[in-house]
Amino acid sequence: MLENTLDVTGKKCPIPLMKAKKELKNMNSGDILKVIATDPNTQQDFKKFCLRGKYKLIDFLKQSENYIYHIEKT
Repeated sequence: MLENTLDVTGKKCPIPLMKAKKELKNMNSGDILKVIATDPNTQQDFKKFCLRGKYKLIDFLKQSENYIYHIEKT
């Protein structure tokens, strides 16, 4: 199990989700992607994305201006 980090701070939706999809596509099952974003709209986007796809939202944390997601490829 690997953990990759994707920093999309300063990017507005749909860019963070598009970049996360691209990164996850190249990962193996069980790998985790840590996404660091600043756009509050990513909260809904990532939750919906994980519910519809082959991904599990393991953790969500708001730290100051950052939204941090841990997404597992299932």
